[in-house]
Amino acid sequence: MTLGDMLFLLIFLSPNFIVNGSLGEGLWKFGSILGFFGVLLPVLLFSIGTLKIGPGLATLLGAAELPAAIIASIVVLHESVSCTKVFGVLLILFGSAVPHNSYY
Repeated sequence: MTLGDMLFLLIFLSPNFIVNGSLGEGLWKFGSILGFFGVLLPVLLFSIGTLKIGPGLATLLGAAELPAAIIASIVVLHESVSCTKVFGVLLILFGSAVPHNSYY
């Protein structure tokens, strides 16, 4: 999954940081930290957790990432969130929860 993301980004974004010397000036430190905590660790822990909780709950947990990202963007980055985005997140959460509802 992350390899596909990287290839997609390399196709559409120019990797100038490789040749312009910014890796040697310290960008590799921040890239390594972000790569570990942002890419490797979440995927690894989610894969381990999925084996323990099952695919149904793992789907709901994966969908719960959206509201966490929206809340973090509001609190940390002070971004404004429109009602359309909130409705979209609720629609995704509802869509992932409906198949697990045993009342129908």
